[in-house]
Amino acid sequence: MSNSIRILFLADFHYTDNNILNRTKYIESFCESVNNWDDTLGIDILVIAGDVCDKGGSEAGYEKVADLINYIMEKIDIKKVIVVPGNHDVNRNVLMGLRGDKDRDEDMMWKYVEKYKYFKNLSKINNVKIDLEKAIVSCELVCDNYLFMGIDSNCKIGITDGVGYVDVEKLENEFAELQNHYGEEYNDLMKIVVMHHYPHYYVSHLEKAANNNNLCAKTIGNFDLDNWEKLKKLFNKYGVRVVLTGHIHGSQISATSDCEEGETEIYYSAIGSLGMNFNSELADILKCIDESSMTSSQQEKYHEFLEWFESDSVILSVSNHHNTYGIITIDEEKIEEQHYKYLADEGVSKWVSWFRPPKQKRIMNTACTAGRNPFEKGDIKVKPKQEEIFEKNILDIIRQEHLYRTGHFHWKDQCVMNWIDTTALLINSKYLNMISNCIMSKFSEILDRAECVIGLGIKGAIIMSSIRYKYPNKRFSYYPEEDKNYNEFEKCILNNGNMDNIIVLTDVVHSGGTVKSFVENNKKQIAGNSVVEVITIFLTDETLEIESVIKGGDNQQMIEIKVNELMKIPVRNCGKNSSNCSIIKEKLDVVYEM
Repeated sequence: MSNSIRILFLADFHYTDNNILNRTKYIESFCESVNNWDDTLGIDILVIAGDVCDKGGSEAGYEKVADLINYIMEKIDIKKVIVVPGNHDVNRNVLMGLRGDKDRDEDMMWKYVEKYKYFKNLSKINNVKIDLEKAIVSCELVCDNYLFMGIDSNCKIGITDGVGYVDVEKLENEFAELQNHYGEEYNDLMKIVVMHHYPHYYVSHLEKAANNNNLCAKTIGNFDLDNWEKLKKLFNKYGVRVVLTGHIHGSQISATSDCEEGETEIYYSAIGSLGMNFNSELADILKCIDESSMTSSQQEKYHEFLEWFESDSVILSVSNHHNTYGIITIDEEKIEEQHYKYLADEGVSKWVSWFRPPKQKRIMNTACTAGRNPFEKGDIKVKPKQEEIFEKNILDIIRQEHLYRTGHFHWKDQCVMNWIDTTALLINSKYLNMISNCIMSKFSEILDRAECVIGLGIKGAIIMSSIRYKYPNKRFSYYPEEDKNYNEFEKCILNNGNMDNIIVLTDVVHSGGTVKSFVENNKKQIAGNSVVEVITIFLTDETLEIESVIKGGDNQQMIEIKVNELMKIPVRNCGKNSSNCSIIKEKLDVVYEM
């Protein structure tokens, strides 16, 4: 396989007559944004991962969407398209009308293809192939190397909604037919599946932590678990390497599959909604306001506001994942993905890049090794020049803000003669942003392979909070300093045990005692012969070497602590503790108790 391809990745139009997709300004700006890519590689295929219309839509609604998609394909010069139905493309009114038919099983209304009555109108899209009688409803070969298969994941969705489900028996027969059709060439094709439902759990990290990391049935984007296990095995059997979905209205990347030893790895990606916007909902709320209590002047201003609010010039997206699209580039070595969002900035609406996972390498024919991240991530490196710029800037800030303090600083059993006021540094959003960006760049490889990221103490938690948006699939938690109380919510992140890759974030490492105490207190939860990576802003003892910590139990395994700093700033030790330091004992100078 030698050619690369580029995918325009869309989902969840939720088209209605009042939808943002009816706004000419929005569509034109979207097409312009896609066309502004600064290279000669165009869009090879348009992928639409379900929920094209809202609540089953109407005949006219799907015809309008078909015209809209044709317009987009013409403006961006796209020849091929894959479109699959979502749960909102099931028309429940049509199914309700079938009740009472003696030939219909009312307990299995979901099985009748009539539920896609109006979705069929998407056949008017140029070059589209849709067969709703099949499990693979749409199929396209792109650049002779990439086989796209659109799969219906709404098998069990009928009059009532439900979770994702695929007819695996029908699908296996269709996979076998494709394999037979392409013969020996089949194994050389990159197999890419498009379906609506995201098969992995999509919950906030806070929700997972609060539930002791146990996943519940109410998770968004959930899939029938038994059915997913069967489907995953089928994907592995027939060489599926990439799965693109919608449904969750969120940008979600799972760089590794939940494959077992010997299975192949799969790249999963979900995109946010292109069409959902809240203008109409907010307008409806505003219209419910009782005008009887308003003066005539207030009423006039109120109606002027409503008129303005509903105009094409106003775009308001409340959800972070609404009004988004993605572009995915794939070749034989890597997959790159970039998501864009439509925002209004000081009255000027524009598409901005807002979600970009690291490049994923070796996505083809890679065998899974249980417990290991199979992708080589972290392609973003900080050049020495960039690091020099950061160090110059931070030194200027320390100098200007007088953050390097002299005196005697005493805490626990340690005394130092100077210190860095990191609190003042971290509460400034501009400074914090600069620090977090440098951490994410300089230590991307370390962060990418982490299973769990711990903010140690309040300052570590601040740093953790500033970077977690970049890593939506990782577990994050706060861990208080040794002498502080913490609750079950904060502890539960480490209760799983045997984690290989733990990252600890903190502001300053001096003696390493706090970090070592953390490892000692949690050594039962940390896998033996592993490394705890510490990322800190400042390392104040240039000669510091934290010895390995022996894991308790019969195995006596070793846990290595490795410190990674943004910069080194020496802080001089007193050399004595509080009991024999004359400055402290005799009160010869200011002593800062910490």
